[in-house]
Amino acid sequence: MKKYLNIKLPTHLENNFVPYDVLILEDDENRIDGFTKIFAEVGANVIWVDTAQECINTLQHKKFDIIFLDHDLGGQVFINCMEKNTGSEVARWINNNPLDENTLVIIHSANTVGSDYMNHMIFKSHKIPFAWATGIGKIKYKI
Repeated sequence: MKKYLNIKLPTHLENNFVPYDVLILEDDENRIDGFTKIFAEVGANVIWVDTAQECINTLQHKKFDIIFLDHDLGGQVFINCMEKNTGSEVARWINNNPLDENTLVIIHSANTVGSDYMNHMIFKSHKIPFAWATGIGKIKYKI
């Protein structure tokens, strides 16, 4: 049975069709293919980065409507959330450099400790199992 996750879009995206800007921090090419298929259906402008520093640099120069963050990067798994080059490093940066209040942040890591830490650091973020985002079904938006 397919499962769907319904996430309410930020107010400025409601009743608007695409394109909207999406940033994805993910180092697994199979997972990024899953995201690509989802966003190809709605025509979003997607930027994919695979390191924490690249993500931070991108956030310093561009505003995004939706941000997806993985925790474990560099092909590693279950990394301590105090390590560099993790989604936690990005979460700490966001905590010190708040995003626009309309930005939707979704944490999709399989590392539950890391994703809990990130969720705590980023105000109004949403934590979902990665499989919900790409493996089992689709993310459905009301647009």
